[in-house]
Amino acid sequence: MPALTLSRTSFPFLTRSGWRAPLEWTHGPLFNALLGSSVLRVGERGVAWCATCEMPATEWAAAERVPCLPAPDALCAAQISSLNASLVFFPSAAVRVAAAPLAAGAEASPLGALWTAAQHSCYGGVSMRDIVFDQREHAVSLCDLVHGRLDFVLYPQLGELAWRRRDSEDFFYSLLWTALVTVVVLFLFTRVCENLSHIIRGQGRKSDWHTTLLLLLATACSFPATARNDFAPEERVLTLVLQVYAFFYVAILLSYSGYAKLGDRRSDKVAPTDIQPLLPLAEEPARAPAGRAPADRSVNTTGALIAVLLLLTAHLQNTYETPFLSVFVIIFGARSFLKFLNFTLRHSRAASLGACCKLAVLLADTFAFLAILELAVRTAARSSSDFASTAAGLELVSVLGGAFLYQVVQSNPPAVHAEHG
Repeated sequence: MPALTLSRTSFPFLTRSGWRAPLEWTHGPLFNALLGSSVLRVGERGVAWCATCEMPATEWAAAERVPCLPAPDALCAAQISSLNASLVFFPSAAVRVAAAPLAAGAEASPLGALWTAAQHSCYGGVSMRDIVFDQREHAVSLCDLVHGRLDFVLYPQLGELAWRRRDSEDFFYSLLWTALVTVVVLFLFTRVCENLSHIIRGQGRKSDWHTTLLLLLATACSFPATARNDFAPEERVLTLVLQVYAFFYVAILLSYSGYAKLGDRRSDKVAPTDIQPLLPLAEEPARAPAGRAPADRSVNTTGALIAVLLLLTAHLQNTYETPFLSVFVIIFGARSFLKFLNFTLRHSRAASLGACCKLAVLLADTFAFLAILELAVRTAARSSSDFASTAAGLELVSVLGGAFLYQVVQSNPPAVHAEHG
C-alpha cells in the first residue's frame, strides 16, 4: 500500500516525517488518494491507502463502522446527533478537546466510546500542545495515535470509518521488539553486503550456524508479528510466499551441513569430485580442487536473507512500500539472474543430481522474484502506469546487474577460481 511516514513528535497535527506543515486532506496528493482509494488507513506508523484492497476481516470485522462525512480542513467528521456534538478527525487547523466527559450511558455507542478514548489520550500535558476546550466538538489528532494507541480506517467511497485500540501489552508492539527487529535487520543486511563482496571477488560464501539459526528464528517470529499488520490481501500472499521460501532455504542449509559432515567423513576414501552430487548449492566453478573439504564450498544465502529482510522491514513500516524495497528487489533479481547464467552456461549440459537440484533451486528463486516484483511493487504503486514503469525498470536493472556480476566473476584470474572453487 502506498504510504506516508508520520512524524511522532509534531503534536498536535499529523505531519510527514521531516516536514513541518500539517497534512492537507482537501487538496494535493492526499486528496487524490481519497478520491481514488477504497481504503485509507491512519495509524502511528503512517498513512496508507489502497484502491482495490480491504482491511483484514479478523482485525476490523468486530469494529462497527460509523458515518464520517467530508469536513473542511480535516479528514472527515462524525456527528453524534443524540448529543449534538461532533468528532473531527485529524484537522489541519485548530485542534479541540472536549472540556467535559459524555453523559452516563453515551459510551455504549461506537462514537461515544471513541469520544471517551480520544479525550483520555489527549487531555493533559502528555500531548505537548495547547488545548482549545470545546463542549460540543472533539478533534482526533496525533496524540490519539501515539498516546491513545488508536488506529483508524476510512472507506472514502462509502463515507464510513472504523477504529480500534491496540493492545498496550502486546509484545510485538513494544519498543523492545522494535529494537530487536532493527538489530536483526542491520545484521542480516551486513551479511547480504558480505555475500555481494564475495561474489565480486570470486570467493566462496560459507553458511555459518548462527546466521542459519537467526534466519530460522526470524522467519518463525514473522508469523505472529506480521499477523498484527494491516496488510492488504496481496501483501498477505507475498508474506506467505516469502515465509515458505525462507523456510525452504533454511531446510536446504541444514541438509547441506549434514552433507558437508558426510563429505568430511568420506574425504579420505572418496575423491572430491565424487561428492559433488551431494552439493546442489555449490556455486561458482563445478570442480573443486583436490584436498578441499566440502564444507568450504560456497553456499547461496542471499535469497533467504533478502526474503527475511523484506518481511521484517514490512512489519516495521506496516507496508511493503518502504525505502528498501527497490534495493532489495534489485539485489534479489541480480543474484537470481547470475544463478540463471551460471546454470545455463555451466551446468545445463550435465545430466546429474547436482544439476537437477540447481534447477529446482533456480525455479524457487525465480518464483520468489516474480512474486516480489508483482505483489510488492504493485501494492506500493500509486497508479497502474506507476506500477508498469517501476516493475519494468527494476527488472531491467536486475538483469543488467546479474550480467555485470557474471562478467566480473568470469574476469577474475584462474588462480582465484581454483582457490575458491
